[in-house]
Amino acid sequence: MSNLVLVKRRFLIRKRPSYIKFEGPGYLGGDFPDYVTKVEGAPAQTEILVFLHQDPGDPGDGKLIKRLTTFQSGSWRVDNLNPDLRYDVVCRYPGYKDEIMSNIKPFVG
Repeated sequence: MSNLVLVKRRFLIRKRPSYIKFEGPGYLGGDFPDYVTKVEGAPAQTEILVFLHQDPGDPGDGKLIKRLTTFQSGSWRVDNLNPDLRYDVVCRYPGYKDEIMSNIKPFVG
């Protein structure tokens, strides 16, 4: 006699939007002198991760949109974002805790 148990497969069905437009005229970024990435007060080259921010469980929530390394000056920019969507921005630097800005709306211009 086998210990094999047959289980009927069940799939969770979520209502998914048929289309999420990721691209648009929006941008996120940081420019000198006020909005650059800094380590201990000095501009520094860091890693930036931009994720889509949706309601928990919604399609696309947490999707990595862009991963980049800032310039030595700490300046950075991510273009072609949909201004109707919100984003989470994570700044990473080795040896330090990540800095997170959540639910950010892109600038248009």
